[in-house]
Amino acid sequence: KLLEFRYNRKSYDVQFYNADGKAIATNGSAATESLPFEYSLTKRGKKDLTGEDKELYGNDTSYDASVTKDDAGNTSKQFDGKYTFTLNNKTYSIVRPADLPEDYVFKGWAVDQAGTQFINGENKDITMPVNGIKLYAAWGLPTDIQHTVTFDYHMPKTDDNGNEISGSDVVTEKKFPRYHVIDEKKISTPTRKGYDFYGWEIKKNGTTLPYAFGNKVVEDIKLDAVWVKDTRYNGTFKHIFLKPGVTFADYKKEGLSDAEKAAMVDHVSTQTVSGLREHLRY
Repeated sequence: KLLEFRYNRKSYDVQFYNADGKAIATNGSAATESLPFEYSLTKRGKKDLTGEDKELYGNDTSYDASVTKDDAGNTSKQFDGKYTFTLNNKTYSIVRPADLPEDYVFKGWAVDQAGTQFINGENKDITMPVNGIKLYAAWGLPTDIQHTVTFDYHMPKTDDNGNEISGSDVVTEKKFPRYHVIDEKKISTPTRKGYDFYGWEIKKNGTTLPYAFGNKVVEDIKLDAVWVKDTRYNGTFKHIFLKPGVTFADYKKEGLSDAEKAAMVDHVSTQTVSGLREHLRY
């Protein structure tokens, strides 16, 4: 039978810092944890571990997963909120750098203050070195946030026979990644009997404005369809043809009598047009 030896390695501290280089602390107590030499910070809390790695690290929570955002999952807000970090049943606040762009989010823990070498990077396994390690809160642009765009068509639904369902309203939702620019051409133009579709509007800070489709999506928004009732009118147009050599400026000169104006006219043509709409130009 093979002999199996287990021994305890010397432990060192992992210390947590804000991006400005100041230690993360609460009530004067700094956020630190003692871990054995060569303990893997990268494998900690991973769900796809097997064998001995699963035994050593599978039951722990990764340091990245120990950070939570207030209103997590609420994508209606354009800018990110407050972050807290839980370690050994203590809760610490992570301070956002004052010069940080408002839309930056917490990206994970890094071994460098610049936030470029993450403990949960793609390739390298970060382990506990001799004399301990410092981890820094890293920030950056969001890459996986989805925003909801609600399209309220302000029109009734129809049944299988094409009849309008009283009291109903057509509302759809689409998910877009943050900073996506919605292509208006890819949104189907709605049709409604008796109305003309006049575009989309958005309400911001109590003001209703036409939605600018060139803008990037940075928060949950609601777009409202604008309809103009398809009221038709008959219009009469009078075309005045002036005599050769007479200009429009001559005809519009101030102080002319009706007889003087009539003397400048070669002939008059009257045209009646039906089906005119009040919101269009002709």
